[in-house]
Amino acid sequence: MMSSVITEPLEHLFTGVPARIVGDPRTPITSLTTDSRAVKRGALFFCLRGEHADGHEFAATAVAAGAAAVAAEHPLALPPDIPIVLVPDTLAALSKAAARLYHDPSQALTMVGVTGTNGKTTTTFFIEAIARAAGHTFGVVGTLGARLGAQAALPLANTTPFAHDLQRLLAGFRDTGAQGAVLEASSHALALHRLDDVHFDVAVLTNLTQDHLDFHKNFEDYRDTKRRLFSRDAGKDQAPVAVLNVDDAEGRALASSVPRRLTYGVENPEALLRATGVSLHAGGARFSVGSLRPAPFVIQLPGAFNVANAMAAIGAACALDYDVEAIAEGLASLREVPGRMVSIPAGDVGIFIDYAHTPDGLENALHTVRGLTSGRLICVFGCGGNRDASKRPAMGRIAQAIADHVILTTDNPRHEDPRAIIDDILAGMDSTGSIDRIDDRLSAITRAIQQARPGDCVLIAGKGHEEYQLFGDERRPFSDAQAARAALEQVAR
Repeated sequence: MMSSVITEPLEHLFTGVPARIVGDPRTPITSLTTDSRAVKRGALFFCLRGEHADGHEFAATAVAAGAAAVAAEHPLALPPDIPIVLVPDTLAALSKAAARLYHDPSQALTMVGVTGTNGKTTTTFFIEAIARAAGHTFGVVGTLGARLGAQAALPLANTTPFAHDLQRLLAGFRDTGAQGAVLEASSHALALHRLDDVHFDVAVLTNLTQDHLDFHKNFEDYRDTKRRLFSRDAGKDQAPVAVLNVDDAEGRALASSVPRRLTYGVENPEALLRATGVSLHAGGARFSVGSLRPAPFVIQLPGAFNVANAMAAIGAACALDYDVEAIAEGLASLREVPGRMVSIPAGDVGIFIDYAHTPDGLENALHTVRGLTSGRLICVFGCGGNRDASKRPAMGRIAQAIADHVILTTDNPRHEDPRAIIDDILAGMDSTGSIDRIDDRLSAITRAIQQARPGDCVLIAGKGHEEYQLFGDERRPFSDAQAARAALEQVAR
């Protein structure tokens, strides 16, 4: 996925951008960076203002490490031979410069952006599988990393990378011969200009429920940020086709305002593409979309929410004019998405691991597992620290309402007191209910599996594919799947 080596004169990167270059505008630039520790000789260093640090304070360090120029929002005291590009907003300028350095790769690719609170990752996997069945190679960028074809995924620090990393990835896809790419478009990325210069052909909305209110001022700000994906100029011949879930209130609202749209749903009879005759089972689901194909579509991922994710992918594929049989083949070929309703073999006990970390996501996962159990449903979960605290009591209420027994534990506490996070969850629960509180996540998972009897199911929610826990600045190795397997070995002894 590496793009070829590129060198561009400094001034070319800022054509059409409100910028003033102090120094030699012809200085050759070979890379872009926002991290003074990652500077390579010939790099252009962008001074970004972060939550905990201001990149302007590291400009001299970047120059000492070999940066050829610096982009900043105010003058800096640097050696006179180092050009400084003064811009109003370094984040916005970074997007423009990155697209120009890598020769605007999204213009050469068929681009699909998927946004929403839940279901983005699975929907991108479905879309990539459909493209593959249609004979096209699509790169994928999202929570599970960046990958192209059968290559192992490249881990990413963010669901949607910063603009310079994203444009480099897209250039790599283009240079390797890919026809397109499907991206998870997070609200952070839309707010922080990471997608300003990615030109989308199709924009998909899965759903919109509460999340990230630690970053956004309120739900309205979160919603309006998501809407940027649909209101922006695509930079191609016309705006992207909006593929909208009209079972969702936000999907219905957007459907009344965007010029080019294709609607889908399961419940709403006004959806252009509607799933009917839905049949759910432990190994997946079958459903029909009568306007497309007489035979039913088959997916191998369980849960009603995965039918909705599949419908989103069908909508995107129709917007791209893919053959219906390729759509069916692609959907049926996807056997698992890491960390998304993954089943751990355990004989007569069902054990499922899911990334559900929002109220809506947890509710969907619990309802899915409830439908697969003839006995009790045991739920193990916690909430992340330094994230939206208002969703914690809501998740507690949901877990208690659907599960028979809830075990509260740590997730990624980060810089918060893990016990205080659990207290917040408990605030939404009835203290007389069947609840255990076990701070250590390994012990919590072990207790749940030890308690399970034939016919019971255990849902371990919140971390999914992650192989670590974050305590302060420490990243400790941890895997829910490995913890579950270790607990099973103990029970079997």
